[in-house]
Amino acid sequence: MIRAMAEKWWTFVLRGVLAILFGILAMSYPGLTLVLLMLFVGAFFVIEGLLELFGVMGGEGNKLWGLLYAFVTIIAGVYVMTRPAISGVALAIVIGIWAIIKGFTEIAIAIRLRKEIQGEFFMILMGLIAVLFGLFLVFRPGDGALAVVKIIAIFAIIQGILAILLGFKLKGLKGGAPA
Repeated sequence: MIRAMAEKWWTFVLRGVLAILFGILAMSYPGLTLVLLMLFVGAFFVIEGLLELFGVMGGEGNKLWGLLYAFVTIIAGVYVMTRPAISGVALAIVIGIWAIIKGFTEIAIAIRLRKEIQGEFFMILMGLIAVLFGLFLVFRPGDGALAVVKIIAIFAIIQGILAILLGFKLKGLKGGAPA
């Protein structure tokens, strides 16, 4: 696994740079970021629901549950796009759960890699920050959707910096990565 990661070290750096750019833009335009985020989530739900509806009409899966899922998803999408403030709190909880899962996954991978590389600390730190960020969002979602956007921006910048550091650490291992 370490050899594959070392060969693709530049992907960590690129992901880090993109995360930092996203963080800076989100911090600079929190209102616009929230509106766009809600529109994207809502549009995704509507498209997901429509695709499910077409799938059910084409004979795929359980029709009753498929129709129910399609209609609920479409309604949720329209709701998210028309009521971003309420949706922002729900979205904060969903993002929080995602960050917790992401964080524990990164910690588990880092623990697995610690026998193969030194410097797994960066990945463990990335995981810990993700878990803390996720817990904050899950337990304090009402602090406001704009505050969540700013927290996401800070999270993205920190994760970006850590991903760049990890990428350059992996670049140093590229030639000497264990088999």
